[in-house]
Amino acid sequence: MKKVFVNPERGGACALDHSFKAHAFTLVELLVVIAIIGILIALLLPAVQAAREAARRMQCTNNLKQIGLAMHNYHDIHNMFPQGVVASSLATNTWGSTSRSYCWRVILLPFLEQNAVYSSLNFTTGDFTPWSGMTSASTNGALLNFVLPAYVCPSNAMDPLSNREGFVLHPATGMYNVRNEAKFMNIDYVGIAGAYPDPDPGNPASTTNFRSDVLIAHSYGHIANTGMLLLNESSSVATVLDGTSNTLMFAEQSGATEYNGQKIYVSSNYYSGWPGGTIGVEWKNPRELTVKRILELEAAGGTTMSKGSYPNGIVTVRCAINAKPAPAYAREVYDQGIVISSGHSGGANGVLGDGSVRFLSDSMNFYNLRIMCSSNEGGTTVL
Repeated sequence: MKKVFVNPERGGACALDHSFKAHAFTLVELLVVIAIIGILIALLLPAVQAAREAARRMQCTNNLKQIGLAMHNYHDIHNMFPQGVVASSLATNTWGSTSRSYCWRVILLPFLEQNAVYSSLNFTTGDFTPWSGMTSASTNGALLNFVLPAYVCPSNAMDPLSNREGFVLHPATGMYNVRNEAKFMNIDYVGIAGAYPDPDPGNPASTTNFRSDVLIAHSYGHIANTGMLLLNESSSVATVLDGTSNTLMFAEQSGATEYNGQKIYVSSNYYSGWPGGTIGVEWKNPRELTVKRILELEAAGGTTMSKGSYPNGIVTVRCAINAKPAPAYAREVYDQGIVISSGHSGGANGVLGDGSVRFLSDSMNFYNLRIMCSSNEGGTTVL
């Protein structure tokens, strides 16, 4: 279709041709555009994921700094760090009660702005383990469904209120064992009680104990008293002879390990993160049972560790960071050598005795890790 108009300057008529042919994308062009978009997404996605993980790792670092500060605020008041595990106060000639023991994670609550929760707890007759039918009105019911963000690593894919019993499938039902019947919190950070074998500063290659009187052995592993968070006793800045800036106080246990090719989450959360676990020694007052005292009683023939012990919330380190597959002594929540682990790439976060946070590499020399976990053997390491 043509339209004619008069150009007064030229005195004549001109015609405009408004007809045109629309040009659409060909199939090849469309596929090229889609391919380019796909490539861009593929390039950007890892960067986005890396940025998100960097933010999660930073939040984890901030959590650990907060807990480290709480540890030192406690020390400022009491001139010592909290006990790693406080056994049940029940006077008994049988092995200590799991339910009425508690660990350092409970003791620090007032120093993590949780005075209300801490003040509501009954430390004499109350349970620190969840039980079926428990409600918020029950004794220590304040712990039911309570989640403290400072105790959660954001890179942990597991719900902090989930059941975590370990890898063993029940032979009859095929189901994982369930311990956390009510919803008590699992905690992603664990105290360091020491290392096994006890490191020898003069012989880094040694696989035997440098000192024989600092560890007790039982069916679930070894319990040391060379670290900073201990069984029924407290350390202090003064007792950390190797220096607080050289000694690991607590670290992450928030990542997955493997067993038989399957991913498993195992951490020191036996019946949740609050109890102190059980001391497998027959004695009238379980709170007297430090590692040293147990060794003395065993030497005198007054008791044995035959019934097994599983202090909760502390670990005696005996394998590398993020070790896979999980060794035999690190597959159950009551094992004492559970791996220091995280969901962060390349290692896990830890806190030194001075409150500073360090990233512990997967490739860290195992002797150096053991030296860091021991506060008084005379060796130091540099990160």
